[in-house]
Amino acid sequence: MPRPPVGVGLKHVNAEFTKSKILPFVNSIYPDIQFTKFCVIREPLDHLFSWWKYRTKLAINSPMSTKKIQFADFIQRYIDFREGDNSAPAYVKVRGQSEFVLDENQKVFTDKVFTLDRIDLVERFISDRAGKNLSLDMHNRSPSAVESSKSLESKLTEKLRKFLSDDDEIYKLASISPDKVKSSFEFHR
Repeated sequence: MPRPPVGVGLKHVNAEFTKSKILPFVNSIYPDIQFTKFCVIREPLDHLFSWWKYRTKLAINSPMSTKKIQFADFIQRYIDFREGDNSAPAYVKVRGQSEFVLDENQKVFTDKVFTLDRIDLVERFISDRAGKNLSLDMHNRSPSAVESSKSLESKLTEKLRKFLSDDDEIYKLASISPDKVKSSFEFHR
């Protein structure tokens, strides 16, 4: 099995790695099987909040630690990073969720996109494919960013949404149906 880039792990493999490494490997073993590519995403602000919250648990001397960083400061530094600030700290270098959905040509790569708040649809999809009932345990349950986002200034939230526009649209379409992104999303940046 191809190894994902260091620090990524298999649960955070983007579309490009899946397309260039995982699918060729799997297809070499199962050439006659057509696989359905899918991913699970969070509400985009929840995604950033989850990374900020997770990184508060890291050792204070780690460059990835947000232990002493307020959420609003994390978001401001994330915006700075997305605007091209090369001196941005490592802890704000969070990939957008669109990277899990779009290929290198910004075309939808995944066949289905599920939202984390509807994990029951993922369970049903996998159970139907496996031919037996399966249950997915939820481990990484961060609180919603809704409460923390109230502390963000409206200008900061407005600026942030500019950088999250593709992720927001993907999330909204996936909330309608896991198949909606494949049929309706167009890249805007």
